[in-house]
Amino acid sequence: MNESHVRIEMPLFEAIVRSCNPRELNTIKSLETCFTAQELLDLEVPNLSGALPFVRKRDTEVEDEYPALRRDLRETWDLVLDDIRERMRRQEILLSGVLIYPSLTSDRVAIPGAWASECIFGLRDATVSVQNQRYADVRVSDAFSIEQPVEAPAQLVRHAVTVDDVPALSYDVILALLEEHAKQVIADPDAQLFPPGRISFMPIIRGKMRHRAENGEMLSTITAESKWLANWISTKVTLHQIPTDRTIAKSLGSDYEALKPTSKADIRKSRADIQKPGE
Repeated sequence: MNESHVRIEMPLFEAIVRSCNPRELNTIKSLETCFTAQELLDLEVPNLSGALPFVRKRDTEVEDEYPALRRDLRETWDLVLDDIRERMRRQEILLSGVLIYPSLTSDRVAIPGAWASECIFGLRDATVSVQNQRYADVRVSDAFSIEQPVEAPAQLVRHAVTVDDVPALSYDVILALLEEHAKQVIADPDAQLFPPGRISFMPIIRGKMRHRAENGEMLSTITAESKWLANWISTKVTLHQIPTDRTIAKSLGSDYEALKPTSKADIRKSRADIQKPGE
């Protein structure tokens, strides 16, 4: 058995971005396209997408939806930070920092996981405030990577996918198969590409929107939701033409209106109710 002890430590913001649910990260990046860098600064949230300082990216249609978009952005960030607090409480991760208030110190100390519910994160300056104490240069490490040995994973047993397996495949797997098909066409001179019209991603996108509605994750406007869906499909497909957010909004507008009443009104959900990536 191959075992080793590895301590992985990284700055607060980098650790949060790397460890958060990719679904929430994609939601944040999609919502950010509707804000300028200055507006993100005023909201006291990081700028993940590189929005320009004073260039307004939202059109007139989105302008009227600004309050709802701002709420969705803040609430999605709150979900991410609540997850960090919960992982602190369970001691899955360890936080450390240098105490700078109420007195200046130079030694790095641990921030107890028992304080998780009181932690206020300063993502822009890597600080954590706990009541009257403030820590700077906060870093995060994986508790298990320090205390427990890392065991080499067992060899996976693979089998060929058959036609009978297709109904059980997830959307992610189907998209991966389409990508592999495109790669084979590029590399193999004898391979044949699917004829035009045989591949449409809209049913998959529609299914994704229904899944989000069932889990209370649908955004408060069709514009924001279609931008999220367009960003999601772009992360799954690179070698096929995919629909734009405007095409998605036009095609799925009636589906959105039908699903919206069934989706939970508040984007806030218990972390336990949110499926893990890939489920």
